[in-house]
Amino acid sequence: MLHVPSQEKMAVLEGYLSKKLPTLFGLTPATFYQARGKGTYAGLVFCPHVNGPLGVQQVAREIRNALRIPLDTYSGKEPKRVDPRVWRLHKKRATRAFKRNRIPLLVCTKAFGMGIDKPNIRYTVHLGVPPSIEAFYQEAGRAGRDRNPAYCTIIVSIDDMRRAERLLDPNTSVEEIDRIVRETGWNGDDVTHTLYFHARSFRGIAEEKRNVAIVLSKIPDLERPGSFVLSIPEEIALSCTKEEDREPREVVEKAIYRLLLVGVLSDYTIDYATKTFTLHISGATKEEIVEAYGKYVAGYLTSRRSVEMEKLSRYLHLGYRDFVLQAVELLLHFLYDVIEKGRRRAFYEMLLACRDARSDQDIRQRILRYLETTWYSEALEELVRDESGGLVRSMDIFDSLNSLQEIAELRGQVSRYLESYPDHPALLMLRSLTEAFASDGDDAIAWQNFKAAIVSAKENYQTSENALLEFAIWATMRVFTCNPELARRFVRELAASRDRHYLRSLLMRLPASLADEVAWILLGKLGTECLALLQHAVIAE
Repeated sequence: MLHVPSQEKMAVLEGYLSKKLPTLFGLTPATFYQARGKGTYAGLVFCPHVNGPLGVQQVAREIRNALRIPLDTYSGKEPKRVDPRVWRLHKKRATRAFKRNRIPLLVCTKAFGMGIDKPNIRYTVHLGVPPSIEAFYQEAGRAGRDRNPAYCTIIVSIDDMRRAERLLDPNTSVEEIDRIVRETGWNGDDVTHTLYFHARSFRGIAEEKRNVAIVLSKIPDLERPGSFVLSIPEEIALSCTKEEDREPREVVEKAIYRLLLVGVLSDYTIDYATKTFTLHISGATKEEIVEAYGKYVAGYLTSRRSVEMEKLSRYLHLGYRDFVLQAVELLLHFLYDVIEKGRRRAFYEMLLACRDARSDQDIRQRILRYLETTWYSEALEELVRDESGGLVRSMDIFDSLNSLQEIAELRGQVSRYLESYPDHPALLMLRSLTEAFASDGDDAIAWQNFKAAIVSAKENYQTSENALLEFAIWATMRVFTCNPELARRFVRELAASRDRHYLRSLLMRLPASLADEVAWILLGKLGTECLALLQHAVIAE
């Protein structure tokens, strides 16, 4: 693990390849990079992008110019200004040359290596934080398959950890992420680079809903089965001309796909020559749309199916088009809760593993605890299937822990499950508690997950206020035993923006050691209300 400022990343890579790496194998650079058949010290440098300063082409060019190392390049998508057919031929030649040990080094994206079983890969270098622990494990696992020594290195750049925590906080909206990334610009670190592309994929619920509404407005009859040919709407085409990284066809297709997911469309086809879409309208009733939406939700998270169907059923009284838009809005909320947050969560866990590792053994242990199957795996499977949100089950799981090792194991397992179920309140709370109790725990991470657990339980799982309060107080009291100040922060979060009735209930359930936090907030509210009454009385006189 090499931690470096962003502007020094390439210099560190060149130094590692030219000096450190050959030394690890007891060789000089001249002999290390020789092609010698099966005895070649083959290696992979993984780049985060195809184009740009850290893209495959630029990195390969700089390595070649600085070190004169024989190498080639590979990426799934062709670089800018390269003909796709030419690039397909290039990839075949590069893969063949690397597999047959004609070149020792391949500069590539993660697209390389799936299904490649090359036994003499002696090293991998990731030029930036990988998108997830599992991705790193798969990519680094391409080295040392002959069971001889191999080295896997990540060159990490986190220039502003506070900014990184804010961007990756599950409570931060995609709109806020986009704003921060734009303000930072392209000259950012691993986090802002990764989230630049993330924000391009997830542009926000409001914008996506607006695009769906535009598509719907072009379809004359939504309620009857039939076909309709749709051209790219002018409104979408004009909005895309303002940003070079947006293709109008892709924006329209994404909107169409949302309508397919809720059952309004049964299928669609694309004519690339005329840039038109043929939409096959299903003629589904509103009740059938509710069922289609429920089925889609269940495919990701069974425990939310009934809650989501109930939410959509509340709009059955609306006209058909308005109902469809409500269905799409709920779908988008679900997608952003599960898929957007899941991808961000996966990257965050990899970033934390990189940040917190003090040695090779530390990161190895964190990865193994993340990947291995334990007793907790079965317990967490039952928890995520619990339609009540799994709050009681999570309390039993946490209270069964007896050591720091068990806490670390559970943290690893919960982290993995949160990639698939990133808004699950019980998983979020377990992530918070295990972080609070871990020997290398981070209070900021514990607080982020505590807050996310409370919000999700209330908004996504519609947990009753009484059950949620009991759950939150239980978690707060557990944390109080190891970190009183963090527990007080939890209490302040519970009390924020609450009415007097809720605060009195919270005050009565907390021990005196924590109740003072609520008492001061309650007194402040009473004082504000009294002042308002006095001002009103003066005006009335």
